[in-house]
Amino acid sequence: MATRKSTPRLPVHYPSIADADAPSGLHDEPPIQVREDRVPGSRLGEAAPDSIADLRLTIERLLRRKEAFDRKPWDALGERARPLMVEMLADEGMRAQPALHHRLIAALAELGEVRAVASLGSLVLEKSAPAATRAFAANALGRIGAPSSVEALAPHVADRDDMIRRQVAMALGRLDATGAVPHLLVLARDRSAAVNEVAVDALRRWEDRLGRRLLVGLKPQATKKVGRKKVVPAPERS
Repeated sequence: MATRKSTPRLPVHYPSIADADAPSGLHDEPPIQVREDRVPGSRLGEAAPDSIADLRLTIERLLRRKEAFDRKPWDALGERARPLMVEMLADEGMRAQPALHHRLIAALAELGEVRAVASLGSLVLEKSAPAATRAFAANALGRIGAPSSVEALAPHVADRDDMIRRQVAMALGRLDATGAVPHLLVLARDRSAAVNEVAVDALRRWEDRLGRRLLVGLKPQATKKVGRKKVVPAPERS
């Protein structure tokens, strides 16, 4: 039986318009919308960024600087930066980076940000927070110097951690508020010499200001100097 040869199918040709005769732009691809890259703060300290996200990135860049604290670039960020910095105290991403978190606390103290007092007080109260973080927060409350810091520091005069109590004593000693005196009297009788020496020094300054004795009835060991006793390092500032 003879086999039937199949005729190969030729490609179909469709009429096309010559490029020269085609309307201009007919076969062009649609233009791609390209947005200019946005870099938060090309230089630290220049005009404040437009968005909150950019502002946060600029704050973090400032916190990572190794130089001594300079207020000018912080002031250049504008008023929106301060409330955002206070919010960042409780941010989990920030708290996951302890060194950066501590620098944020220190920056708020340097700026004297009174709006941070309540958040810092809550941070000292947070028992699950690292002791160093709580100590930084207590220290910052004293450096901010707001009278409302007395209320934030008062619950911690009996804290279990000697370092926390020492920072509380130092912070209360910096405050220009007579409400700090009763709490300093409690700390002046503290079992730790590293704590009671700070409170006693603060009370002596208050005695000079008030013109009356405050250190009456204290046990002799409460006024002993630390001497060569090793003290746990803490974020102290004069």
